[in-house]
Amino acid sequence: MIVGAGPTGLMLAIELQLQSLSCLVVDARHGPRLHSHGGGLTARTAELLDQRAVLALLGSRAFETRVYFAGLSTSTRGYAAAIYDVNQGQVEHALLRRLNQIGGRVAWGHRFVSSSRRRDGIHVDVETNEQLSTVLSRYLVGCDGAHSRVREDAGIKMHVTAPTLELLLADVTGSVRSRPVPTYLPGGVVMSGPNGIAQSRLVVREYGRPPARRKRSPSALEVAGTWLRVTGEDLSRRGFLWTSSARDGSSHAETYRSDGTIIAGDAAHTHPPAGGIGMNSGIQDAFNLGWKLAAAIRSDNEGYLASYEAERRPVVEQVIRDAATQSSLIYSAADGDSLRTALREMLGTPRIAEPVGRRMSGIDVTYGDDPEDPLVGARWATEPWRAHDDDSAIIVRQLRGGKGAFLTQDDRAGARHAAAFGVPGIAGSALRRVLRHTERQSILLRPDGHVAWTDHSPASLHDALIHTRGSVNLAHRWEAKK
Repeated sequence: MIVGAGPTGLMLAIELQLQSLSCLVVDARHGPRLHSHGGGLTARTAELLDQRAVLALLGSRAFETRVYFAGLSTSTRGYAAAIYDVNQGQVEHALLRRLNQIGGRVAWGHRFVSSSRRRDGIHVDVETNEQLSTVLSRYLVGCDGAHSRVREDAGIKMHVTAPTLELLLADVTGSVRSRPVPTYLPGGVVMSGPNGIAQSRLVVREYGRPPARRKRSPSALEVAGTWLRVTGEDLSRRGFLWTSSARDGSSHAETYRSDGTIIAGDAAHTHPPAGGIGMNSGIQDAFNLGWKLAAAIRSDNEGYLASYEAERRPVVEQVIRDAATQSSLIYSAADGDSLRTALREMLGTPRIAEPVGRRMSGIDVTYGDDPEDPLVGARWATEPWRAHDDDSAIIVRQLRGGKGAFLTQDDRAGARHAAAFGVPGIAGSALRRVLRHTERQSILLRPDGHVAWTDHSPASLHDALIHTRGSVNLAHRWEAKK
């Protein structure tokens, strides 16, 4: 069972559905959200969504050639890109549509209450229409946000960094003065711009205002008053469609797993409001977790889940550090101008701009440290921001099945071996151009598009397939054929 039908939960449900595993997705809401805190897709998230046929469902979107650090832009020089004109609600709708296309569904209006681990699995109590029912599940995954009830029910504690400032956010009717990057005024920092048809998104931080302890969103009156004090602009006659707040604190779970309960996305980690990274981190969590959860279920071996936290925690820790740095630079008092000026000059230097751009784009994430073969664990670039050539398009189509891919120039026996594990094999001269720059003859891609094995790896292809797929029965069947 997956609790939470936000981007993380929907992405995980898609991954499991592609693995032919049934999962129940429940959410206390009565439908997908219309408004959301953040938006924007990093290059790596867009690449992953393309590998699952979700990106096209977002409609025609422009890949920008610049990425931002602390509100300051730096050119990607063609090696990465980002999509900024998309919000979280739109991503959720696209993910939900894709899930429905492949036979998955969400049980809206179902609230998670509690769970208990027993011999036959996890018994999950769910409330709907004031009626309590119990569902038996092999695993319970909490994708239910920063205030995760699943995490609290499992007794997983969070390491919290206290906030020092607060942002107020709102969507209002009509257009406002466009401030797509942070604008520093005597009373605070603001950003504003279009957010859909005939509406605008506002973000404001008022200097000297401590973060409030809130049980509900700020009122339209509070946001309008703050905006007036900082900008001098009166919004009292506007319609407020949505309001919210965000603080610069962060949190990270002490563990991502407890018995059969797993957490992902904001349930496992939260970040300061800078860089639009929360949704991207959650989607990437789901990509990393989905195939490992499927392998654990197929093989009846929970050991496959250990690498989920081992791989994602260091990445998330870096994201939290980067977000804290950006938040401080963006939302600090006006006397931070000299520091921002120095940073702007440094980002104009390719030696500094390139690694910053790669990190902000998410394309530098690697899951491996194999001295025998440094390619293992690296991301396999399919780059939807470029025009796909025939070879790249073939690989993307194979990855859309969610089971990885075996790429080879001439090892047709290896391709048949991979097929026995349900992994599509691509063999032949068409891949020579693709593989030539790697100096490898054969490469096994994990379902999440990272390299699992090459013909330079010390491990065998057979062992790599078992590790990637967890298909013990298929593995035995292959051995019987030999």
